[in-house]
Amino acid sequence: MCAGRGDAAARGERRVGRAGLRALGLATLLALGGAAPSAGCRREAEDPTVRQSLREATITAEVRSRLLAVETFRELPLAVVTSGDRVAVTGEVRDSAQVDVVRGIASRVQGVGAVTLDLRVVPPPDSAPAGAEPRRPEPAAPAEPLPSLEEAG
Repeated sequence: MCAGRGDAAARGERRVGRAGLRALGLATLLALGGAAPSAGCRREAEDPTVRQSLREATITAEVRSRLLAVETFRELPLAVVTSGDRVAVTGEVRDSAQVDVVRGIASRVQGVGAVTLDLRVVPPPDSAPAGAEPRRPEPAAPAEPLPSLEEAG
């Protein structure tokens, strides 16, 4: 890996979009004194396998950042894996409508050719199953009657 490349996606940073990757790369370059990439780095960047890995990491980072931009997805366990132009999203969502949203978000990222979803619908812990009557609070244990004013003295 080239020093100073600033490849946040390869390090697994989750909330960095394309602009963040550029800023990180610029900051790294400035921290290194503005040094240009070495000849070894240029050769590495010309390697088709490296270019493909960078494309996949960029797509993965973009899908993740767009999913995290949706507040309801921030607390859900979602994983994104990219192979070529195919993106696979696995994890849990709260309802079937969220499955459609995840598919839409992933399919609109530049470079994505196909989206595969392996999502389980898991309702929030405090929700009742569909068709079930809403939970009513348990009645409190009967309290002992308070003494009347006459009895109290």
